[in-house]
Amino acid sequence: MGVRGMIFTLVLMAVYTTLIGVILAYYTVGLWVLILLVICRIGQRFAAGGKFSGAIFNIRRSCGKKPRHVLFDFQRG
Repeated sequence: MGVRGMIFTLVLMAVYTTLIGVILAYYTVGLWVLILLVICRIGQRFAAGGKFSGAIFNIRRSCGKKPRHVLFDFQRG
């Protein structure tokens, strides 16, 4: 995944958050608002999962020869 993947997930999270902010009101569009909101929330969850795995990758890459299990325990919590 690496740094490019981490940047991609951050941009993806920002895009979905922005889309949630610009969704029109219910009385303007109707039920489409609910469908778009659910799609955006699902996209945010995928992006959050990508950020988690990217964070694990960065911890593993930066810890060198230190005991890795200690650093991974902090990331899970």
